[in-house]
Amino acid sequence: MLIEIEKLNYTYPSSGEEAVHALRDVSLSVSEGEFLALAGRSGSGKSTFVRHLNGLLRADSGDIKYRGQSIYAKKYPLGKLRQKVGLVFQYPEHQLFSRTVLDDVAFVPKNMGADRTQAEDMARKALEKVGIGEELFASSPYELSGGQMRRTAIAGVLAMEPEVLVLDEPTAGLDPYSKRQLFSLLKEMQESGTTIILVSHSMEEISEYADRVIVFLDGTVCMDGSPETVFSQKELLDRAGLEMPQIMDTLW
Repeated sequence: MLIEIEKLNYTYPSSGEEAVHALRDVSLSVSEGEFLALAGRSGSGKSTFVRHLNGLLRADSGDIKYRGQSIYAKKYPLGKLRQKVGLVFQYPEHQLFSRTVLDDVAFVPKNMGADRTQAEDMARKALEKVGIGEELFASSPYELSGGQMRRTAIAGVLAMEPEVLVLDEPTAGLDPYSKRQLFSLLKEMQESGTTIILVSHSMEEISEYADRVIVFLDGTVCMDGSPETVFSQKELLDRAGLEMPQIMDTLW
């Protein structure tokens, strides 16, 4: 198994007010090469959960194993884990800051120890993978379209050639054409062996692209199965505050 999560608990620090228990005994596993979608209403715990997968947040209790090794073990190389498990935050283009597109994407490889030549070579490959042509490499990131900015930001994570790509609401604010381009890229990556973990509010996107769906409710996993299995449970979906995809709603 690629990733194993065992009884994960996490409470956000409190400054006098009542503590927020974001995750409660979350246990699940992620298989290599699958396209896994995480769904749930805002505040259900899904975004908090994915930030644990590469050690950005540390659980209060429980364990996470990557390829059989606990990431909480003493001297576990979290830096290497973050190269293997790449996390793309919501609106990642807000983190673009360099003078040129190429410099921006090369920043992470440089920060991880690659020299300038290596970093730029990794950046070029990542940009080509997301469909950003060489004619844009010297452009300012802020001169790009919204979809191009999103793909450039994703390329910054892909430059490290992660084994797992985690995306938190990656299509938020994108037009339909840019959304189709992004999902085409994700499916190509999956076919090449990359494991995809997608956080999304769009049940249509999940039903069309995911192999498996996990639904979070109040910090717990309330459903785990294929899109067909999950979306056939209308009462549970209602409890979780989710709408059935239009195609399934027609069949219901």
